[in-house]
This record gives sequence, structure tokens and C-alpha cells, in this order.
Amino acid sequence: MPAPTVGATSSKKRKSVKESGVPSSKRRAVAENDGADVMVEISQLEEQISESRKYYNNIAKLISMLNVDDNATNPNLAVAVSLCRVFSRLIAGGDMAETNRAAENEKIIAAWLKERCREYQRALSAILREGDTSAKVRRSQMAPNPNSC
Repeated sequence: MPAPTVGATSSKKRKSVKESGVPSSKRRAVAENDGADVMVEISQLEEQISESRKYYNNIAKLISMLNVDDNATNPNLAVAVSLCRVFSRLIAGGDMAETNRAAENEKIIAAWLKERCREYQRALSAILREGDTSAKVRRSQMAPNPNSC
């Protein structure tokens, strides 16, 4: 009866190479391209918003791309910076200000923009809270314990 260890060993070696956690160069290239594609999409959405009001719905899309869940552990900071530029331009341009003489549709747009801005602010607060918490944890792990000596 032939020894099964020769076939099993070579099979096991192949599996261990694949399971090593190091992605192939092709996988890395695809992942890098995906990141570049996302950055291009973010900048296109931002540019469209600055071009015309008909693209204001891109603000909601960018907010959804921010990836802030309940614990804000993996936010897309490029989107956060892009939204900062968008809202800064809108505020500076007076697009979020409601005046008494404004038409009803202008008031509706301003109210919608203000609500998106509040949504963005809540997301930023969650990001900052999570970042602050993780910083505290790291500091407490790194700080020497005076009672341990």
C-alpha cells in the first residue's frame, strides 16, 4: 500500500501557501484600482454638486458612502472631506440660507440642504467619538501602571 503522506503533504503545502493571508499581486492590483475608482467617483459627485442644483441628490449619495454605522469604526474619510468642501461652498454661497422673500421651492431646497448638513454633522460626531475612544484605549494600554512595580 503506497504511503498517502506524499500526496497529502504536497496538497497541504498548496493550501498553506494560499491561506498565508498574503494576496496575490493580481488581487492587490484589483484592490488598488477599486480604491482609485472610488476616489474618482467621489470627486465626480462633488464636482457635479458644485456645477448645478440638479445634482444636489449627490449629497445624499456621498453621505451614504461615508459608511458610518452605529459604532463608526470604518468611515470613508475621503467622503467626509469631500462633504466638508461641498457644505462649505453651499454655506459660503448662501444656498442654505432661508429668506422671507424666497420662493417656496427655494425654502424647501434650503431646508433639505440643512437636514443633510445635520446628518453629516451627526456622522462626523460619531466618527470623532469613535476616534476619541480608540485613542483613549491606546493611551491606557501604553501608559505605565505605577502599581505594577
